[in-house]
Amino acid sequence: MALEDLSRVTETLITLLTTRIGSATVVAQAPDQLPTSTKSTISVYLYHAREDAHYKNAVARDGTSNPFHTPLALSLFYVVTAHHYGDDDKPEPLQEQKLLGYALKALHDYPLVGDDTKIGAVDILHHELRGSDNGLQIIYRPVGPEESATFWNGDDQRLIRFSAFYEVRVVLMKPEPVTHIPGYVLSVGNYILPTGVMHLASSHSVVRFTPPGGDPIALPASPARVALELIGPPSPEVPNNHLALHGSRLGGGRLVLRSPLFDTPNNQIVVDPAANLAWDIHVTSTRITARIQASVNVDGVPKTILPGIYGVSVQVSSDVALPGGLTKTVTSRSNELAFAVTPFVTDNDPVGDIGVAVRVEVAPGIDLMDPALAGQVEVYVDGLAYEESASGNPKTFEIHDGQHLDVYLHFDDGATGNHPFRLLIRGAEAPPYWIEVAS
Repeated sequence: MALEDLSRVTETLITLLTTRIGSATVVAQAPDQLPTSTKSTISVYLYHAREDAHYKNAVARDGTSNPFHTPLALSLFYVVTAHHYGDDDKPEPLQEQKLLGYALKALHDYPLVGDDTKIGAVDILHHELRGSDNGLQIIYRPVGPEESATFWNGDDQRLIRFSAFYEVRVVLMKPEPVTHIPGYVLSVGNYILPTGVMHLASSHSVVRFTPPGGDPIALPASPARVALELIGPPSPEVPNNHLALHGSRLGGGRLVLRSPLFDTPNNQIVVDPAANLAWDIHVTSTRITARIQASVNVDGVPKTILPGIYGVSVQVSSDVALPGGLTKTVTSRSNELAFAVTPFVTDNDPVGDIGVAVRVEVAPGIDLMDPALAGQVEVYVDGLAYEESASGNPKTFEIHDGQHLDVYLHFDDGATGNHPFRLLIRGAEAPPYWIEVAS
């Protein structure tokens, strides 16, 4: 989760309680600040925040641990209190106990609040937090009676109240944007993997690009960085969308892809080779190859493959004979590897004056207008981060249509030379590309 306003978390809790209970007013005020005329009210008060140590050493996109560019991970602590006063300005404990019981039940029933959490037709997660794999975990804190009593200020006779304490985590405060990123690594070291069982050892692909004034280059990449560029080079060259998986005991297996974008159980898709001939899947006991396409057919329904990081594993199903002539299908699955599906930049218009858009084209197969890609496209030129904006100012870009970006460069046609252009979509970076300015 990346947010800039902690009040959106509190508003989410208020929406949950208000929608679930219905008969009570829910406010964010401190429990000692409500007047003695208050009736049927529940206060949800944020009284403490603590940094989550698990995220303390996160590495920023620029490869450093600069605090400016790493998110601040917080656990938020709330006190939930019921308030109901009679006409004599004295609290009515039985009514307050009923209200707090409703609140306890509501927060127990919804310990996880995410994009899909609804009560009736009401979305519970605040609209500014939805659409980015955000989620809140609501944890009841079993505070002892003595500790609970010390929470209140004894100078105010109204403040020793029946309350419940909750922790909401993990809340990531949005870091400062990265303004410069280093190059990417095309190969990583070896890892120890189990033997004797079906497993994947590594994933492979090629990263194909043409440097300025040079011949085409195809570099091996492991883990795989598969470009959604569906027009392959002449045989026997390895195409850009070619994925190879190496392992053992893979015979008869089917590819299983996992992505949070898939609206399927466990966000997984089993790729049926017969229903996806364009994937050109070949399986041996030690190797599986496929050509990643822009969609995969699942029971007659196409599922879009967008750029991003995917998990891949191999599933093998076999029928086991049972007594009485019955059979049972037994399914086993390998370990999972991660690989990137990347965009591919094909061309750009000539560079003109500053403030005049340069149109950059990506290969067919990617729809930049897909709603799932909103806010997920990043552009860097000469290592400088460009902002997505319709202002037309230098160092900005906007999506023109499904295959084109309008990029407002920070230089004009007088800046001769080769300017590295980097396109990232959902964290997956396109193969190297340069905007060339002739002398």
